[in-house]
Amino acid sequence: MKDNVTPTDKPTRTTNGEGPVLDFAPWLNGNHAFESWAQSGTNMVAHAADLSEELMGFWQSRFEADIEEWRALASCRNPGEFFECQKRFAEKAMAQYRDEANKLTSRIVGIVNSTASPFQQEPPSKS
Repeated sequence: MKDNVTPTDKPTRTTNGEGPVLDFAPWLNGNHAFESWAQSGTNMVAHAADLSEELMGFWQSRFEADIEEWRALASCRNPGEFFECQKRFAEKAMAQYRDEANKLTSRIVGIVNSTASPFQQEPPSKS
């Protein structure tokens, strides 16, 4: 089967003449792209470990708070005291989860920015 795509069309067609061919030339300026990918990956791994540590610390503190809450609930002497204790616990837990979510969101945005920063730098000019 003969390819009916003209030579001037070749850069914008795949080998079988269908669909576009993406031009990666601007990204592949020497080793800059590969260096950017390597630096980006290094940043992501370093920050992922920090984020994991943050999450584990929060989960541990929440688990300990849950245990304390169960102890407090077990010591209640009447339904009114039980519901009041449960209400305080729920309010405190919601505030802690909200604060942690805000903190994690900020950290994730920072991670994404630092991971993308190698790609935002100008590639070295060819001399």
